[in-house]
Amino acid sequence: MCYAALLYFSPVYFRTNFGMHSDNIVYGFRLGIAIVFILYFIYIYRDIIHGMVFHSFEYYFVLIFAMLGLSLMTTATSFLNLLLCMELYSICSYYLINVRRTSFFSTEGSFKYFTISSFSTALYLFGVFLVYYGSGTIDFGDAPLLGIETGIELYGYFFVIMALFGKTGSAIYYF
Repeated sequence: MCYAALLYFSPVYFRTNFGMHSDNIVYGFRLGIAIVFILYFIYIYRDIIHGMVFHSFEYYFVLIFAMLGLSLMTTATSFLNLLLCMELYSICSYYLINVRRTSFFSTEGSFKYFTISSFSTALYLFGVFLVYYGSGTIDFGDAPLLGIETGIELYGYFFVIMALFGKTGSAIYYF
């Protein structure tokens, strides 16, 4: 386990470019995500010892995959890598929201998040299409963020940002 943690935080691990980027800011975000999840695991373990909460076996694996999706999201270098990492985190979130299967509110919240998230994914893909149509690339480093040459790129970035608001749950169109 210590070897996996050392490999995870090692700068050599993502030296080869598989569509990922690493620098000190990324390592800081990844370390922050890992610390939050470790504190959450300690909190869950404390409740389990006192007999207050019992989660199913797959709950912990879903939490680990959620942490993986968030940490890979910080290293994405293109719009499609970011989408795949967001979807990995979203799929884990659907399960984590609906972990209490007998609760009506849990099921309703999971369904609402799924519908808004699927709409946001479609909006995100449409925005990425517009950015690709205007600039010819989907990489963050190659796309001209400040020097927008055509108006269609501006609409594409607008759709991408609105979709990110919808995926994170901070959008105003929740019902």
